[in-house]
Amino acid sequence: MFGWLCNRLPPYPDTLEPETSALLQDGRQRPLVGVNRVHGSHPLYIDQREGITAERLGENYGGGDKPANRG
Repeated sequence: MFGWLCNRLPPYPDTLEPETSALLQDGRQRPLVGVNRVHGSHPLYIDQREGITAERLGENYGGGDKPANRG
């Protein structure tokens, strides 16, 4: 399924409306959503493809390797 990402994701530059693809899962599982290859030089696409460490996640979002407090 084709779509667009409609959120800003700091610290990534310009994440409004890059093309995405969604892969539906079996049962009640959430779909897998990814930025399309056409955006291959975008930092979000690179991190999606190569993965990021828990340390980098903490640097990006301030949570370190602990789950975010959603209370």
